Formats: sequence, C-alpha cells, structure tokens
Amino acid sequence: MRKLIKIATWVGMLIIGMFSLAACGHKVADEEQVRQELETNSQFRFLGEDEQIEEVVIEKRQTDKEQKTDTVWCTVTTSDAEASCQKEVVLTYGLHDKTGWVLDDIDVASRDEWVMTPLKGVEDSDLPALLSGQALVIEDEEWLMIRESLLNIKIENQQTNLEQKTDQVTVSFVLDDKLERAEGKIEVVFVFDQEWKFDSVISMDDFSVSMKEEYALHVSDDDLISKVTEKELSIGKTKQTVPVEKAEISDFKVVEQKTESKGNRQIYECSYKVNQFGSVLEAASEIIYTYQEGAGWNGSVKQTVSDIISSDIAGNWAGTYVYISKKNAELHISEIEDDGRVTATYSFDEGSYALSGTWDRKSLKLQLEAGEWIEKPDKIRFHNDKDNMIGELVLEKERLEVNTGQGLIYFTKEGE
Repeated sequence: MRKLIKIATWVGMLIIGMFSLAACGHKVADEEQVRQELETNSQFRFLGEDEQIEEVVIEKRQTDKEQKTDTVWCTVTTSDAEASCQKEVVLTYGLHDKTGWVLDDIDVASRDEWVMTPLKGVEDSDLPALLSGQALVIEDEEWLMIRESLLNIKIENQQTNLEQKTDQVTVSFVLDDKLERAEGKIEVVFVFDQEWKFDSVISMDDFSVSMKEEYALHVSDDDLISKVTEKELSIGKTKQTVPVEKAEISDFKVVEQKTESKGNRQIYECSYKVNQFGSVLEAASEIIYTYQEGAGWNGSVKQTVSDIISSDIAGNWAGTYVYISKKNAELHISEIEDDGRVTATYSFDEGSYALSGTWDRKSLKLQLEAGEWIEKPDKIRFHNDKDNMIGELVLEKERLEVNTGQGLIYFTKEGE
C-alpha cells in the first residue's frame, strides 16, 4: 500500500512537471503552432500580399535535446485570389531557458520548386501584360504588341481547364501604332506555369487597318501630276531623258495605292501619257510619300517609260551641218509604213537623191541608205555626194541628229 502511494505520487509529479514545462513554452510546436508562426511572425514575412495558409502538414521533425534544436519539415499549402501553392518549408526552433522554443529560422524552397495550381483563368486586366512582346502579321506586315499599344482589349470567349492548366481565349482589341490602327480578334492559348503565360496564337480573324485621321495623306491627281514633273522622264529603250510639263500629260490615273511600314510609306502607282514633239510616250511612275516626325509627308518619284506608242517623223526637215558649211540641207520623209519602212528624199545645193530604210519608234533610231539621183549635180564631189544616214530623234532638243559621210547634221522639223 505504501508502495502504491509512492508510485501515484511520482506519476502525479511527472504530469504536473509536463504541464509545467508546456506552460513555460518548452513544448515543441505542432501543426497549428507552425501555422500561427508563419502567419504572424513579422521577422520572416512568409506570406505574400492577399496570401493565406490553407493547410500545414508536418512531414518529419528532428529534435536534438543536447543542442536544444528542433527542426521541422513541412508542406504548407497557401492560396491567394489567383492560385493555390504547395511549398516545402523547413522551420528551425531553438530552446531557450526562459522563453522555451523560439523560431530561429525559416527556409522556403525556391519558387520554381513550388507546386502551383490556378484557381481561375485569365482576366481582361491580365491580357496587356500577357500579350506584350508578341508579334502578329497583319496585311503582310509585322505588328508588335506592347502594353501601351493594346486598346479596348476584351475577352470574347474563354475555355479554361484548371486541371490541365490551360486557357483558350478569344480576344478582341485595337492595336495602336504611330500612324495606323489595326482592329480584330485572335484566338490565343495561355498555359499556367507558376503563373499564366502566353503559349501561342491559334487563329486570327481578318484585321481592318486604318490610318489615323490626323496623319492621313490627302493628295489629288493634280498633286501627283505636279510631283511627276519634278523628275525627268526616261524614254523607252533609249538613253534619253526629258523634262515633263503638266500641259504635256494626259490620261493620268492612279493604278494602285499601297501602304507599307504601317502607314509610314504611301505608294501611288500611276500611269499616264506624255505628248512631246510629235511622239506619244506611255509612262508609269511610282510616287512614294514617307512620313517623318516633325516634318510631315515628303514625296519622291521613281519613274520609267513602258513604251513609245507613236512617233511621227514624216514631213520636211531643215538641216544644218555641224562641222562644215553647207547650204540648203533638207530631208523630206514622205512615208513610214506600219512595219517601220521609210522612203525619203535628201536635197542639198547641187542636187537631190532618194533614200530608203527603217524607223524604229521604240529606240527612236533612223537608218537610211542612199538610192538613185533625183537631181544629179553637174560636178560630183565627196564620193558622189550620196551618203547613207544614221540618225536619232532627240526629243528634248526637238531635232533629228543624223550622221553622214560628210559629217553630223542637225535637222529641225519645218512648221514646228
């Protein structure tokens, strides 16, 4: 009986001692205490803004009485408005004589080791950041999406799979550039990897591109014709160029208008005819306007001649020898057939003779061979005074320049 009383007394003292130890803070932390530490300890700031703890599970612990340390390995599940997250956390406690077990350190696994699960899909407000840096090809030009350029952005349709961590979204928006705006829809896939991220564009609706009114280029046909006259015209297959005046231009029309560099280059493809010195030229010009900040629109011209439609050299031409003095040099071109064959007569002081040959209207070249005398001179000089002739119609100078055996002759058309 005395022995039983002693045992009861010892057990009682042990229980009292345990309660006393617990009361003095010497009890190791359980899951609820760990949770409280993570939520309230301002030294370590475990939780982010709007983040709360859902669950704490102690996976293992190691208590070293001699070293007065208690190490606890936990899986902590937290959540905020966007996602839930499992983090591996190691807490180290130290036993202090007066205060008991005190949290000395928290070691949280790096963010790329967290297991995160989305709680909702992408929202309208997320889209500018998620799409920023991606490019779209609109009307054969690349448009870069940046936050500032995405206007009126809105989710039209959404298929969110939280288990698969995917979100397929149809987005409508206006893409704003310096001079132009593009408006349309894209269907895009986002994937969740620690956060929602852009994956791919899977389809695009037709985008409409429009110039901002404050930058619009307003040019008339008259403006374009004036621009054409700023540059000399290259003539067909010749090496000639001629200045062009407004009065010489007819049948002007804009064949095509194109926009490049997102509105910074406006290109007008134009066709027209030029009437010069009995010749009709069919011309094509490319007029390019470029926009420069602070300077506005500046136009430049590239132009070519596609063909010489017609050139009339029939008639009487009065000639002057360039290097020798010879009076009354005349060339009468009587007929030019459809195939370019020419008949002509050359007259000079002492006589005249027939010529025949070819006229190439594309190159404006004339080739004539001397024929029979029409009026034979009394005195023959210079290899019978009959010469073959090779000439070119020079439009800018409005003359035929003809080489003969006796030298160069400039012919001007009578009545012009």
